[in-house]
Amino acid sequence: MGLYIMKEKIFLEKFRQKIKDNSLKQSKQREEIIKIFLKQNHHIDAETLYANIKKKYPQIGYTTVYRTLKLLCDLDMAISHSFNKNMAFFEPIWDTNTHHDHLICTKCGKIEEFQNKEIEELQNKIAESYGFKITNHVLNMYGICKKCRSKLND
Repeated sequence: MGLYIMKEKIFLEKFRQKIKDNSLKQSKQREEIIKIFLKQNHHIDAETLYANIKKKYPQIGYTTVYRTLKLLCDLDMAISHSFNKNMAFFEPIWDTNTHHDHLICTKCGKIEEFQNKEIEELQNKIAESYGFKITNHVLNMYGICKKCRSKLND
């Protein structure tokens, strides 16, 4: 069994358990939405995910897609980012023990994920100096990516 298939299987089992624990209704449509959501290799908005789902499952509506993404966020299995003011982007939380931050290009919208141990340590030091315990945080840095900067210099 491939690594992705194993990760998907674990994610879906965790989802089913959380649905059961919260006395929510199981749904084949939700699981199909989640499977397609997990196959995305980037942050995705609900409309784009819906367009991808509609190709294979035309009977699934936009509202069902959006509510499934919202449910995943409520169950701490996905996170919603507002990289721009007009749209929410979603990504699955594969592992609660890892964390990444984002670089967002203000010209083309490209989103780069990165991890930096020094930034994480500095944030913890700052929080500690204020007697604060971090439970979650988001670091999004906005600028112009290399590709867009090179176009500006042409």
